[in-house]
Amino acid sequence: MKEKGLKKYFIFALIITLLLIGLPLMLDNGAHRNKLPMLEFSDDDGYKDTTKADSATLDCVGSFEVENGNQPIDLVLENKKKNECILVVSIYLSDGTKLYKSSKIKSGDEEVVRKLDVSLDKGTYDNVIMCYDCYDENDNPIGRCEFVVKIISV
Repeated sequence: MKEKGLKKYFIFALIITLLLIGLPLMLDNGAHRNKLPMLEFSDDDGYKDTTKADSATLDCVGSFEVENGNQPIDLVLENKKKNECILVVSIYLSDGTKLYKSSKIKSGDEEVVRKLDVSLDKGTYDNVIMCYDCYDENDNPIGRCEFVVKIISV
């Protein structure tokens, strides 16, 4: 009798454990990020102990509008003057489709986004990823930050 109760308790505990481990993975809305190109950092890049990328100040909009399928309205990518890095900003749909990649934006400069690489149908696009890749003056990658934004195509 005790063995049956212990067996039921063990199975119940196992199910609860699997749910606690698996549920966050099933609910994770960031699964699409695996489709984005990631920066690789080698062991000998010399930036393991730096805080340059951690100190970059980034402005990110929560959403922006697009006219005619590919013309963003007032979307300006700025690299603050106090940043000690060069920024390259890329925008991806949740399925990994690249919408835009900026040129190298030096400290104190900005880039106005005039046209996307892909034309969007009218509607709302959630879970759009804006990637801010940071590089030093020698084009060595020193960090990456990703923001989730929304695009409204009108």
